[in-house]
Amino acid sequence: MVGGVNFGDLEVRITDRFVDGRFSSTDRYNDVEFARAWNIESEDGSDESLREAIVTLQPHRHLRVGASLGRLERTGSLSSTKWTFDGLFSDSSRTRISLASDLVRSENIYQATSTNWVRERGGASYQLWHLQPSMRFEAEDRRQRLTSGDSLSRGSFRFLEVAPGLTVLKTEPFAIAGEVQFRTEDSAMHGTLRRAFRAVTQLYEFRLQDWNSFSSSASLSLRQTELSHDFAQSGNVSTNTILVRSQSRYAPLRRMIDFDALYEFARERSAPMKRVFVRVPKGTGNFIYRGDTNQNGLPDESEFEQTRFEGDYVSVFLADEQLIPVSDVKVGIRFRVTPNRWLSQSRSPVEKILAALSSETVVRIEERGTDPDPENLSLLRLSRFLNDSTTISGTQLLTQDVHVFDSDPSLSMRFRFSEKRGFVRFVGNAERGYVRERSVRIRAQLLREIGNQTDIVNKADRLFTSEISPRRRDLESNELRTEFSYRPLSEWEVAFGTALSQVSNLRSGIKAEANLNDQFIRLTYSLPVGGQLRGEVLREEAQVATGSGTSSGEYPFEFTNGRVIGKTYQWRLAFDYRISQYIQLSVGYDGRLEGERPAVHTGRAEAKAFF
Repeated sequence: MVGGVNFGDLEVRITDRFVDGRFSSTDRYNDVEFARAWNIESEDGSDESLREAIVTLQPHRHLRVGASLGRLERTGSLSSTKWTFDGLFSDSSRTRISLASDLVRSENIYQATSTNWVRERGGASYQLWHLQPSMRFEAEDRRQRLTSGDSLSRGSFRFLEVAPGLTVLKTEPFAIAGEVQFRTEDSAMHGTLRRAFRAVTQLYEFRLQDWNSFSSSASLSLRQTELSHDFAQSGNVSTNTILVRSQSRYAPLRRMIDFDALYEFARERSAPMKRVFVRVPKGTGNFIYRGDTNQNGLPDESEFEQTRFEGDYVSVFLADEQLIPVSDVKVGIRFRVTPNRWLSQSRSPVEKILAALSSETVVRIEERGTDPDPENLSLLRLSRFLNDSTTISGTQLLTQDVHVFDSDPSLSMRFRFSEKRGFVRFVGNAERGYVRERSVRIRAQLLREIGNQTDIVNKADRLFTSEISPRRRDLESNELRTEFSYRPLSEWEVAFGTALSQVSNLRSGIKAEANLNDQFIRLTYSLPVGGQLRGEVLREEAQVATGSGTSSGEYPFEFTNGRVIGKTYQWRLAFDYRISQYIQLSVGYDGRLEGERPAVHTGRAEAKAFF
């Protein structure tokens, strides 16, 4: 209050920060948009000083305005000055108006450039009866020049987006909203800003919440982009994009039935994928390079071999440069039935049997392709999916679980059938896969201190490629795995178990068989003050035989899960300790002895600080 006049709440903040160029932080100390807000590059090792003053005034509870002025300098590198203004008027019952504006002027000495960047955004909405019309706008104008000239350089752009919208209120349980976005964008060409494209985007959204145990949401996005003549000559093309998303859930009868469904469809431009191998520190990857075996001077995919421990390459997928029209559909369905949630406590023999059973079905379909008729994908015509000529990538998964005594900790069983089909087309190669699993899992609490989990798995794993590849496989396996856990005290746990598996591989007409077994024992001690000590010893054995006897030839990685022929021993010791709420110390030691190879010992220690 000044002179008897109440000006409201006033807040003034002044920041003066200096960061030495030699400073190295263990974590990010600037917000995510810091570099963009000040129009600066990443850290370059120079001393940095930041001075900023922020003033916020709230003369009325519905009105707030603010302004700021700041300057950032990096010694001998760059400087940036920023002015900002923002205002907000919000009547909680009807009206909301917001406005924000930024002006940034920066100079980069290394690149000999100067930049003026203006950013503006705002919006307004007003509630009228059950309708809420709104208007939103956003604009940016970034002009970058060489200090020795006046022509605009790359990185300059300008855009304006105006978006009127309408929301229907107080129609519970329904909610409806729509918005139309008009956008123009200019880019630098021949030293000036020229029109790049015009785009019109329509957004519609519908929601139904908690109506008779049913809820649903649906959204539709239609975008039409028209390129200017100048940019169309550069090889770009105008595009029309369609995005559809629908999600529903139905859970009646006290959730005895729980049904979820998801549907997404998109029509856009995308690029085919290609697999490339990127070098990483040794021991952190899962591939090794065997060398130029075909002597063509190029690192081909067939020359990379998957490994368990010594990998120094990882496989990544990158998009090719050429964009093509594609359709993309994703469907997910989960259906769970749990009779125990609905049946009464006094049950007949039939009801007791039903109460002990529950089931869950999961279906997932994903397809991305170049089918000339988008309806084949949008209407889920599965005969057109996983097609050699039109599919870029696709997956079809079906999982059916039947549980017996699912909620009983003393004894429970799970019967599973799972089938997955997939196809992916890379640049220069294509892969078609099939995985089927039939398994039984039994969990039992034999005594208060002793528990057991046993898995019996029958699995088929097939992968066919259009080009010669070490990834080709045709595997059939049977596995028995059991694990016991013993907890004499709450701080101590001893676990031990064994696994036996038999894997058959039929590739290139030669049948091979792998017999695998492993045993382990693990000891865990939990400290009462936030630490844990773990020790484990593991023995593995792999033997491979063909029709002509024992063989040590080359097989796909999945045939033995990367195990070498013979016996492998592994031992581990790890200690984790939380010194405080924000500091954690970890020390570990790993050792292994594979077949006739020399023993390998690895130690590590790290401290983590959380801010």
